[in-house]
Amino acid sequence: MSNDGELSRPPEPPPLERKLRLSWPQGLMIVVILVTVAVALAGGLDPEMERVAATSRTLEVQVEYPARLRHSKRGVFRVWVRVTGEGETTGGAPEPGRSGAAGPPTGAVTLILDPALLSGYDEVAAVPSFDRAYVATLPLGPAGAAMATIEVRAERAGWNRGSLRVAAGGDTVTVRLRSLTLP
Repeated sequence: MSNDGELSRPPEPPPLERKLRLSWPQGLMIVVILVTVAVALAGGLDPEMERVAATSRTLEVQVEYPARLRHSKRGVFRVWVRVTGEGETTGGAPEPGRSGAAGPPTGAVTLILDPALLSGYDEVAAVPSFDRAYVATLPLGPAGAAMATIEVRAERAGWNRGSLRVAAGGDTVTVRLRSLTLP
């Protein structure tokens, strides 16, 4: 009867050596993936807005724009312009036909966007709308202020670099912008 008891049990499995064996490129790739996941969970890949400001003799410009945006997501550029007052010439006699002071811009300011800045975006729409390719006229309010909103959709991954210029009354302010579109 002892033979029947031994026959009813399955045989013992052979000993297995369980070791994880990775080549160094595979190990490096696992580390890269884990770091990327940790950065994403910490919010390092979330959209990020940035605000920059620039001034001239007669203009103050502030721009809020998406410094980091994901592919196919929408972002908004907001531009605030304020006339700061009358600018004065920097010395010497005024040019013929001009007074010694450049008067404050009246009526409107012109917003000019560098096409290179918007090359990574599609569905570009502005309020007030563009008069011609990436040029908009912003009417000044009673306090000498104007605002523009440009909505974009990220299309191409990579850096978008360029400038935004605001011109009025012979004065110009240039703001350099840089935005990253992540895949």
